[in-house]
Amino acid sequence: MLFNRILYKKVAKAQLKNRWKTPVLSTLIILLLTLLLGSNGYISEHHSTSPDSVSVYTGDGISGATIYDFVSPAEGTLDTVFFFVTLAVTGVLIQASAHLYIRLSRTREPQKFGVFIEGFSNWANGILGFLWYMLWVMLWTIVFFVPGIVKSIAYSQMFFILDEHPDIGVRKAMRVSKEITKGYKGELFLMGLSFLGWEILNCLTMGILSLWLRPYESMSYTNAYHALMSRAIKSGEITEADLRK
Repeated sequence: MLFNRILYKKVAKAQLKNRWKTPVLSTLIILLLTLLLGSNGYISEHHSTSPDSVSVYTGDGISGATIYDFVSPAEGTLDTVFFFVTLAVTGVLIQASAHLYIRLSRTREPQKFGVFIEGFSNWANGILGFLWYMLWVMLWTIVFFVPGIVKSIAYSQMFFILDEHPDIGVRKAMRVSKEITKGYKGELFLMGLSFLGWEILNCLTMGILSLWLRPYESMSYTNAYHALMSRAIKSGEITEADLRK
Protein backbone atom coordinates (compact mmCIF):
# COMPACT_ATOMS: atom_id res chain seq x y z
CA MET A 1 0.00 0.00 0.00
CA LEU A 2 1.25 3.45 -0.87
CA PHE A 3 0.59 5.69 2.14
CA ASN A 4 -0.93 8.78 0.54
CA ARG A 5 -1.12 11.50 3.18
CA ILE A 6 -1.91 14.14 0.53
CA LEU A 7 -5.00 12.15 -0.49
CA TYR A 8 -6.11 11.59 3.12
CA LYS A 9 -5.91 15.33 3.79
CA LYS A 10 -7.65 16.23 0.55
CA VAL A 11 -10.49 13.82 1.28
CA ALA A 12 -10.73 15.20 4.81
CA LYS A 13 -11.47 18.67 3.46
CA ALA A 14 -14.21 17.25 1.23
CA GLN A 15 -15.67 15.23 4.12
CA LEU A 16 -15.85 18.31 6.36
CA LYS A 17 -17.40 20.56 3.73
CA ASN A 18 -20.79 21.75 4.97
CA ARG A 19 -20.27 19.55 8.06
CA TRP A 20 -17.99 21.72 10.21
CA LYS A 21 -20.53 22.61 12.91
CA THR A 22 -20.29 19.53 15.15
CA PRO A 23 -16.50 19.01 14.73
CA VAL A 24 -15.87 22.67 15.60
CA LEU A 25 -18.25 22.56 18.57
CA SER A 26 -16.74 19.34 19.92
CA THR A 27 -13.26 20.81 19.48
CA LEU A 28 -14.32 23.87 21.45
CA ILE A 29 -15.63 21.67 24.28
CA ILE A 30 -12.40 19.66 24.32
CA LEU A 31 -10.26 22.81 24.34
CA LEU A 32 -12.27 24.37 27.17
CA LEU A 33 -12.04 21.22 29.28
CA THR A 34 -8.33 20.93 28.55
CA LEU A 35 -7.77 24.54 29.60
CA LEU A 36 -9.82 23.96 32.74
CA LEU A 37 -7.80 20.89 33.68
CA GLY A 38 -4.53 22.61 32.84
CA SER A 39 -5.24 25.84 34.68
CA ASN A 40 -4.29 24.45 38.07
CA GLY A 41 -0.66 25.62 38.01
CA TYR A 42 0.26 27.27 41.27
CA ILE A 43 3.08 28.19 43.59
CA SER A 44 2.28 27.75 47.26
CA GLU A 45 4.41 28.74 50.18
CA HIS A 46 4.40 26.56 53.28
CA HIS A 47 5.17 28.47 56.44
CA SER A 48 7.71 26.63 58.52
CA THR A 49 11.09 27.16 60.04
CA SER A 50 12.75 26.19 56.76
CA PRO A 51 13.30 28.94 54.17
CA ASP A 52 13.09 26.29 51.42
CA SER A 53 9.55 25.16 52.20
CA VAL A 54 8.12 26.10 48.80
CA SER A 55 6.35 23.76 46.40
CA VAL A 56 5.88 24.43 42.71
CA TYR A 57 3.36 22.59 40.60
CA THR A 58 3.13 22.89 36.84
CA GLY A 59 0.40 21.00 35.01
CA ASP A 60 -0.16 20.89 31.26
CA GLY A 61 -3.45 19.02 31.44
CA ILE A 62 -2.02 15.78 30.10
CA SER A 63 1.38 14.77 31.31
CA GLY A 64 1.50 16.89 34.42
CA ALA A 65 4.67 17.41 36.40
CA THR A 66 5.01 18.13 40.07
CA ILE A 67 8.04 19.46 41.87
CA TYR A 68 7.79 19.26 45.62
CA ASP A 69 9.90 20.64 48.42
CA PHE A 70 8.56 19.83 51.85
CA VAL A 71 5.03 19.19 50.58
CA SER A 72 2.52 17.84 53.05
CA PRO A 73 1.30 14.24 52.39
CA ALA A 74 -2.30 15.45 52.07
CA GLU A 75 -1.41 17.93 49.33
CA GLY A 76 0.69 15.35 47.49
CA THR A 77 -2.24 12.93 47.51
CA LEU A 78 -4.57 15.61 46.16
CA ASP A 79 -2.23 16.36 43.25
CA THR A 80 -1.92 12.65 42.45
CA VAL A 81 -5.69 12.25 42.39
CA PHE A 82 -6.05 15.30 40.14
CA PHE A 83 -3.38 13.92 37.80
CA PHE A 84 -5.26 10.63 37.33
CA VAL A 85 -8.60 12.44 36.97
CA THR A 86 -7.00 14.50 34.19
CA LEU A 87 -5.79 11.34 32.46
CA ALA A 88 -9.23 9.76 32.77
CA VAL A 89 -11.05 12.79 31.35
CA THR A 90 -8.52 13.04 28.52
CA GLY A 91 -9.08 9.38 27.65
CA VAL A 92 -12.85 9.80 27.51
CA LEU A 93 -12.53 12.90 25.30
CA ILE A 94 -10.16 11.12 22.90
CA GLN A 95 -12.53 8.15 22.64
CA ALA A 96 -15.56 10.38 22.06
CA SER A 97 -13.66 12.28 19.39
CA ALA A 98 -12.65 9.04 17.67
CA HIS A 99 -16.34 8.04 17.61
CA LEU A 100 -17.33 11.32 15.95
CA TYR A 101 -14.72 11.14 13.20
CA ILE A 102 -15.34 7.48 12.49
CA ARG A 103 -19.03 8.36 12.02
CA LEU A 104 -18.15 11.32 9.78
CA SER A 105 -15.94 9.05 7.68
CA ARG A 106 -18.73 6.48 7.28
CA THR A 107 -21.53 8.89 6.34
CA ARG A 108 -22.15 11.86 4.06
CA GLU A 109 -24.76 13.67 6.13
CA PRO A 110 -23.94 16.35 8.72
CA GLN A 111 -23.67 14.82 12.17
CA LYS A 112 -25.45 16.23 15.22
CA PHE A 113 -23.55 17.06 18.40
CA GLY A 114 -25.24 14.06 19.96
CA VAL A 115 -22.90 11.82 17.98
CA PHE A 116 -19.97 13.24 19.93
CA ILE A 117 -21.91 12.68 23.17
CA GLU A 118 -22.60 9.07 22.07
CA GLY A 119 -18.87 8.47 22.20
CA PHE A 120 -18.92 9.03 25.96
CA SER A 121 -20.77 5.72 26.37
CA ASN A 122 -17.46 4.03 25.57
CA TRP A 123 -15.87 5.82 28.54
CA ALA A 124 -14.37 2.70 30.12
CA ASN A 125 -12.35 1.90 27.00
CA GLY A 126 -11.33 5.55 26.77
CA ILE A 127 -10.01 5.66 30.32
CA LEU A 128 -8.34 2.24 30.33
CA GLY A 129 -7.02 2.75 26.81
CA PHE A 130 -5.39 6.09 27.59
CA LEU A 131 -3.91 4.88 30.89
CA TRP A 132 -2.50 1.79 29.14
CA TYR A 133 -1.24 3.97 26.28
CA MET A 134 0.45 6.44 28.62
CA LEU A 135 2.02 3.67 30.72
CA TRP A 136 3.76 2.05 27.77
CA VAL A 137 4.77 5.30 26.09
CA MET A 138 6.28 6.53 29.36
CA LEU A 139 8.14 3.25 29.90
CA TRP A 140 9.60 3.37 26.39
CA THR A 141 10.47 7.04 26.81
CA ILE A 142 12.41 6.19 29.98
CA VAL A 143 14.49 3.76 27.91
CA PHE A 144 15.18 6.50 25.35
CA PHE A 145 13.26 9.40 23.86
CA VAL A 146 13.11 8.14 20.26
CA PRO A 147 11.60 4.70 21.15
CA GLY A 148 8.93 6.60 23.07
CA ILE A 149 7.95 8.52 19.93
CA VAL A 150 8.00 5.35 17.82
CA LYS A 151 5.76 3.48 20.25
CA SER A 152 3.34 6.40 20.59
CA ILE A 153 2.81 6.20 16.82
CA ALA A 154 2.51 2.41 16.93
CA TYR A 155 -0.26 2.64 19.54
CA SER A 156 -1.97 5.67 17.96
CA GLN A 157 -4.73 3.74 16.16
CA MET A 158 -6.12 1.98 19.22
CA PHE A 159 -8.89 4.50 19.92
CA PHE A 160 -10.29 4.15 16.40
CA ILE A 161 -10.12 0.38 16.86
CA LEU A 162 -11.86 0.56 20.24
CA ASP A 163 -14.65 2.62 18.70
CA GLU A 164 -15.32 0.15 15.87
CA HIS A 165 -14.63 -2.95 17.98
CA PRO A 166 -15.35 -1.94 21.61
CA ASP A 167 -15.50 -5.52 22.92
CA ILE A 168 -11.94 -6.58 22.11
CA GLY A 169 -10.37 -4.75 25.06
CA VAL A 170 -7.52 -2.25 25.23
CA ARG A 171 -4.65 -4.76 25.20
CA LYS A 172 -5.87 -6.45 22.03
CA ALA A 173 -6.64 -3.07 20.44
CA MET A 174 -3.07 -2.01 21.14
CA ARG A 175 -1.71 -5.18 19.51
CA VAL A 176 -3.87 -4.57 16.44
CA SER A 177 -2.68 -0.95 16.30
CA LYS A 178 0.94 -2.11 16.40
CA GLU A 179 0.23 -4.55 13.57
CA ILE A 180 -1.51 -2.15 11.19
CA THR A 181 1.12 0.57 11.68
CA LYS A 182 4.01 -1.82 11.06
CA GLY A 183 6.09 -0.35 8.25
CA TYR A 184 4.10 2.90 8.25
CA LYS A 185 5.18 4.62 11.46
CA GLY A 186 7.56 6.85 9.52
CA GLU A 187 4.75 7.82 7.16
CA LEU A 188 2.49 8.71 10.08
CA PHE A 189 5.30 10.78 11.60
CA LEU A 190 5.75 12.67 8.33
CA MET A 191 2.00 13.20 8.18
CA GLY A 192 2.20 14.90 11.55
CA LEU A 193 5.03 17.12 10.29
CA SER A 194 2.93 18.09 7.28
CA PHE A 195 0.65 20.06 9.64
CA LEU A 196 3.59 22.03 11.08
CA GLY A 197 2.89 25.13 9.00
CA TRP A 198 -0.72 25.16 10.18
CA GLU A 199 0.44 24.72 13.79
CA ILE A 200 2.71 27.76 13.49
CA LEU A 201 -0.17 29.77 12.05
CA ASN A 202 -2.35 28.49 14.89
CA CYS A 203 0.12 29.93 17.41
CA LEU A 204 -0.11 33.30 15.67
CA THR A 205 -3.90 33.23 16.10
CA MET A 206 -3.53 32.49 19.83
CA GLY A 207 -5.00 29.03 19.30
CA ILE A 208 -8.24 30.21 17.70
CA LEU A 209 -7.40 28.35 14.49
CA SER A 210 -7.51 25.11 16.51
CA LEU A 211 -11.28 25.10 16.12
CA TRP A 212 -10.81 24.29 12.42
CA LEU A 213 -7.33 22.78 12.45
CA ARG A 214 -8.08 19.98 14.94
CA PRO A 215 -11.08 18.67 12.92
CA TYR A 216 -8.97 18.80 9.74
CA GLU A 217 -6.17 16.85 11.43
CA SER A 218 -8.52 14.35 13.07
CA MET A 219 -10.41 13.69 9.85
CA SER A 220 -7.12 13.19 7.97
CA TYR A 221 -5.84 10.70 10.57
CA THR A 222 -9.17 8.86 10.47
CA ASN A 223 -8.75 8.38 6.73
CA ALA A 224 -5.22 7.11 7.31
CA TYR A 225 -6.57 4.64 9.87
CA HIS A 226 -9.11 3.25 7.40
CA ALA A 227 -6.39 2.80 4.78
CA LEU A 228 -4.05 1.05 7.24
CA MET A 229 -6.78 -1.26 8.54
CA SER A 230 -8.01 -2.10 5.05
CA ARG A 231 -4.50 -2.98 3.90
CA ALA A 232 -3.86 -5.17 6.96
CA ILE A 233 -7.13 -7.07 6.48
CA LYS A 234 -6.59 -7.58 2.75
CA SER A 235 -3.05 -8.85 3.35
CA GLY A 236 -4.23 -11.25 6.04
CA GLU A 237 -2.12 -9.62 8.75
CA ILE A 238 -5.34 -8.87 10.61
CA THR A 239 -8.17 -11.43 10.65
CA GLU A 240 -11.75 -11.32 11.89
CA ALA A 241 -10.62 -13.22 14.98
CA ASP A 242 -8.22 -10.37 15.80
CA LEU A 243 -11.17 -7.97 15.90
CA ARG A 244 -13.32 -10.13 18.13
CA LYS A 245 -13.21 -10.47 21.89
